Amino acid sequence: MPLRIVSAFAVIFLTIKVCVASDAICPPTGIYCSCPPTNAFSHSVLPSVAALPFVDGTLVRVTWADIEPTPGNYDWTILDDELQFAADENTLVALGVVCGALGEPSWLYEPLGSEPAAEPFEFFFRCDPEAEPCEVQNMPLPWDGRFLSEWSELIAALGERYDGHPQISLVHMTSSTANGFEMQIPFSPPDTQNWMAIGYDAALHAQSWRTVIDAFAAAFPTTPLDVDVHPVLGADAVATDVVAYAASTIGSRFGVFSAWWTQNNADNTYPGMYALLLDSADAGFATVQFARSEVRHGAASFGSGGVAGAMQRVLDDQIGYAEVWNADLLAGTFDTSFASAAMALRVDAGDMNRDGSIDLSDVSLFVDLALALEPVAGVAACASDINGDGCVNGADIQGFTMLLVN
Repeated sequence: MPLRIVSAFAVIFLTIKVCVASDAICPPTGIYCSCPPTNAFSHSVLPSVAALPFVDGTLVRVTWADIEPTPGNYDWTILDDELQFAADENTLVALGVVCGALGEPSWLYEPLGSEPAAEPFEFFFRCDPEAEPCEVQNMPLPWDGRFLSEWSELIAALGERYDGHPQISLVHMTSSTANGFEMQIPFSPPDTQNWMAIGYDAALHAQSWRTVIDAFAAAFPTTPLDVDVHPVLGADAVATDVVAYAASTIGSRFGVFSAWWTQNNADNTYPGMYALLLDSADAGFATVQFARSEVRHGAASFGSGGVAGAMQRVLDDQIGYAEVWNADLLAGTFDTSFASAAMALRVDAGDMNRDGSIDLSDVSLFVDLALALEPVAGVAACASDINGDGCVNGADIQGFTMLLVN
């Protein structure tokens, strides 16, 4: 379409002031580092990784215990320092607070005034007590009233301090789980028997997640949110319920997260979770974390194509965001694959086909969206909202024209 026609559309749309994406919040895009956790002894933001041209951000994981050492008393020092470190390194952050086992504060299992102690579930984390000495781990029962009350208060405080923070592009919603970050709960045969013995109920578990989702949605009204999906005790019901509720409650700010990402897992191990991920990618956005490192675990641990194949699958499935192990990012072996993927994943205003340039090939895609007069969400909204005001209208067509000319 000639530029003079694009400009004519701009005049028309500026006159009628059409706004078709008034609540658009850009989803996270690009390659992020699945780096070490943030604590008193470790940084998540690694300067050597942040300096890589194909890396856009870092997963920052902190524990609940580290930021609320005593009930109601928050210590934001570790997280504030890491976010400042990220700003200094000019890199973005995906934030995850490790909540259940391996992350919850010990005071949760003590009475507080008239409130009873949270009820723990005891299990062995990645340890076989019949083969080696093992330490018993605790996680709060996900539906425990004391846990949900204290965790919701922490989420509210977290959002009050960090919603809209310029370095935070995404918050992973977490609850009480086997590792405090992903959705699954302990599922060994003895663990499953123990869950059944205490009356495990999938509907009750899903309801506890709804409480947590409501807390995150209220605390982070301007930040994209996602939730990891895993089968729970071998069934897809909890994840399916949680995703449906989050999508209906949070809308275009919500995405499905798979922390199990490999080709083999997508094709063979988690077909139900993979379907949820693809649906979310179509509806708005989806995110993945590579479950393996080719440097540490070998290419065969991914399935066909190793880490490069897993990254190509991200692109093929139109997933906009991937967390990759720092060992692979720093290896040098995969730089060509990562550089190519980063260009395709990043969303720049006006680059409708995400080929790294803004030219006539983007014109028809842009005008189709601008003329649709329908809500535009996710990546499409962010690429077409040239001036960043949350609308796709004549002002953006005018801005798009300037990008083409320049």
